[in-house]
Amino acid sequence: PAPYDPITDVPSESIQAIIAIAADHAVIQLAAGAYLEGSTNDTLGKAITISGTSDGDGLPTSILDGGNPEGGTSGTRVLQCLN
Repeated sequence: PAPYDPITDVPSESIQAIIAIAADHAVIQLAAGAYLEGSTNDTLGKAITISGTSDGDGLPTSILDGGNPEGGTSGTRVLQCLN
């Protein structure tokens, strides 16, 4: 994909796969829904934007869920951004 063309077809189980094929400076637009992350998504040193959606009240409707129970410490870190 071209660097500034949003990538909008993001299967909920493949965020890392989309990051892997994204160009530097790409925009990845997540659809509404819960993305249950079983491992850390790594931007692979790329300057990318991962954007979600929100409802009319500004509340998020695209959720990266690391599975951490409320008050717990056993969840997965959902995103790592290193350069």
